[in-house]
Amino acid sequence: MSFNKLIAYGRVGRDIELRTSKAGGSYCNFSIATSEKRGEVENTTWFSVTAHGKQAELIQKYVHKGDDLYIEGTLTLGSYEDKVTHKTIPTAEVRCTDFKLIGKPKPQAQAAAATASKGKATKGELTPEPATTDDIPF
Repeated sequence: MSFNKLIAYGRVGRDIELRTSKAGGSYCNFSIATSEKRGEVENTTWFSVTAHGKQAELIQKYVHKGDDLYIEGTLTLGSYEDKVTHKTIPTAEVRCTDFKLIGKPKPQAQAAAATASKGKATKGELTPEPATTDDIPF
């Protein structure tokens, strides 16, 4: 048995643009940066992230440049050749399977999150439904 799972927590590098594939499904691409400091040296790693379907729509609606974001997904390593320097640049691409927005939601997202929480909770949603007395085990 084998599996490929990546968990990353970082800052979103640009605002998310929702797109539609030729098949009619929605998707979005964005990047997150993670940082690790060892002594005086800080290393930053950028991940290109792709999300699909309802998850892509939620990310586009609630996530913005500079937000702290936790993601889970599968990792694919690749590379491309820089057209100017002709150096091979490594890439790390993630297909997002789950996400969590960390920190306080921005004002425009608070109203939308309140509206979204009235429906059933779905994977990747920002606010859970309030507990009822039926949910309490005693």
